[in-house]
Amino acid sequence: MRQRPLSLHHISRMYRVVSTDQFEIQRLRAALDYPEVAERFRLIPDDTVPVVVPYEESEPREEAARNRLLSRIRREGFLRPGDQRRLQPYVVGLRRRELDRVAWMSEEIAEGVRLWTGVYDPLRGVSAMMFDPADLVW
Repeated sequence: MRQRPLSLHHISRMYRVVSTDQFEIQRLRAALDYPEVAERFRLIPDDTVPVVVPYEESEPREEAARNRLLSRIRREGFLRPGDQRRLQPYVVGLRRRELDRVAWMSEEIAEGVRLWTGVYDPLRGVSAMMFDPADLVW
């Protein structure tokens, strides 16, 4: 027996009964409170944490400059203007749950800045090797 598709009446009735705006986005939009809309609304929840991965550079001078930048940030404990832009090529997003499992493989060098201290493979990246026991054998 085939099911009949829902009629428009049933669909509109369902939307009247079911709350489709749990974060009150429509009320905020009507009030023109767009900063709060941007704060509350995420189509796809972001559960990633930015982590700086100091991978090997092809140019030794670039690697030395990056290492000096990371050393200064670690020493001072904060970012100066422009530091985020300089770090951007080295930032990867790791799922919070995965990072929590291997927290010992990273350190916070400034507020909101985590540095990956584990192994980084240029082909597999960070997450592929985090749970491979073979990577713990020297």
